[in-house]
This record gives sequence, C-alpha cells and structure tokens, in this order.
Amino acid sequence: MLAQTPTQQSVKANIEQHASAYPKERIYLHLDKPAYAPGETIWYKAYLMADVDRSAFSTNLYVDLTDAEGNVLTHEVTPGRVIGKRKF
Repeated sequence: MLAQTPTQQSVKANIEQHASAYPKERIYLHLDKPAYAPGETIWYKAYLMADVDRSAFSTNLYVDLTDAEGNVLTHEVTPGRVIGKRKF
C-alpha cells in the first residue's frame, strides 16, 4: 500500500479551510494607566475576539495578574469578557 503525498495545493486548501472554520482569536486588555504604585486600584477590561466579533470558539477568558517576579496574585476565569478592579 502506497501512501499518498499531499500536493502543495491540497495542503494550502486544508490550511485555508481550517483558517476559515477557526478564525484567529485575540485577547484585548485595557488598563486605566500604564503603571501602578503599591496600594493603587487597577481598573481593567479584557475581552476575547475572533475577527470582528466576540469569540464563539473559546468560552472562557483566563486573567492572571502577576507581580514582577511572575507570582500569580489573582486568577480569574470569566465567560469571554471581564470588567473589573483589583487593589494591591
């Protein structure tokens, strides 16, 4: 039995089909300012998009706030969009 070798056209067609079925998702994060001092409240808004609409593929958005050493200070799982504040 011989294996079929995919042609360049068939590989390209498969990639294009996958890309149209599963658009690239992007996470957008908005903060109220670029830097914070200890004790300040961080106001933020985050949402998950696929093309120009909210994503229908991923159901949850995971938001982790970390310190300078990478330690997770808060962890939040939301349904694709979150508006919140945290005080540290």
